[in-house]
Amino acid sequence: MRHLILSCRGIADRDGLHRALRETLSLPDYYGNNLDALMDCLTDPMEPTCLTLRDLPALQTALGDYADRLQSVLHAAALENPNLVILIEQNA
Repeated sequence: MRHLILSCRGIADRDGLHRALRETLSLPDYYGNNLDALMDCLTDPMEPTCLTLRDLPALQTALGDYADRLQSVLHAAALENPNLVILIEQNA
């Protein structure tokens, strides 16, 4: 299983979030930089992956309920894709 960490500290806007997701998850070039595209990518077949989000409160401060929507997408993708595990570290 590959273990990936996305630190939310320093992400100031949606573009920065999607850039960080693209880099951390090695998303394809056609990734659409939105939550629907993220769901599509995360529910495609993939090698077993554990994604840990660190400092989520920093993201919530910067992005408000978009951060909540991100969490919903990540959890829904993990329910649909047995090769995906999502962990949240509040204070790493």
